[in-house]
Amino acid sequence: MEFTVDNIFKTMILSNCAKSLEAGLVMLSSFDNKEIDYAVNKYLGDIPKLLKMDWRDVLKMQTLNLYGTKITALPPEIGNLTGLQTLVLYGTKITALPPQIGNLTGLKTLDLRRSQITALPPEIGNLTGLQTLYLRGSQITALPPEIGNLTGLQTLDLGGSQITELPQEIGNLNGLQTLDLGDSQITELPKEIGNLNGLQTLDLWDSQITALPQEIGNLNGLQTLDWSYSQITALPPQIGNLTGLQTLDLRDSQITALPPEIGNLTGLQTLVLYGTKISKSEIDKLRKKLPNCEILK
Repeated sequence: MEFTVDNIFKTMILSNCAKSLEAGLVMLSSFDNKEIDYAVNKYLGDIPKLLKMDWRDVLKMQTLNLYGTKITALPPEIGNLTGLQTLVLYGTKITALPPQIGNLTGLKTLDLRRSQITALPPEIGNLTGLQTLYLRGSQITALPPEIGNLTGLQTLDLGGSQITELPQEIGNLNGLQTLDLGDSQITELPKEIGNLNGLQTLDLWDSQITALPQEIGNLNGLQTLDWSYSQITALPPQIGNLTGLQTLDLRDSQITALPPEIGNLTGLQTLVLYGTKISKSEIDKLRKKLPNCEILK
């Protein structure tokens, strides 16, 4: 058999034993392959031996993908993988992250979607280079205050999670561009949301949020606001300050009227009002104020 990376992995998968796994990794160390995807090891129940081994290329790996594996815990040695940039625990049975996760200061993407993790350790705040944090559908119920240290974060996905509120430290995430709270248990936004000057997309679809704080008007870089399928009954007047807004989706919400300030949104390109009770006469007036906006009703 030719000793290629693909063939080595095939042998490791078919063998389903730790000895062959170790032998496979020894052979892999001779390859200049920094991205080792362990998602193929679907038959493994745990990987502590793997992470304790002092192989040069294992420690330099940039991507560790455990999606689809039977792993239930990460050993403390995970903190040795200081070259790691992407860690995927999507759909795993892991219930907690070890404190040593904070050693992965080069991490850019952390994917915990649909995992069994219930809380983030305070050490998460050490990951100042993190750009993307996926918590969609996870069992996490709260964000630690240290989340505010992640000033490099660009995407925060809390959609479908069990989180019920955002800490005020969320306002420290000046680099955040996308905040997804769709289908979450969050009932209100803290006033500090207004500090997110770089925010471009705010997704509140099918959320429990019924009102926006007046500080929402500070988000002059916001381009997309999706508040569809929600219990919203009114928009605050400050909505008129969002002069960079291009898309506003209010479909199937409980809103019955739009504030006059909506006419200030001269850059608005799409306004979705399907399923709302906003009158035809009001829409006709709005079309005159915003001739370049496509109003869908």
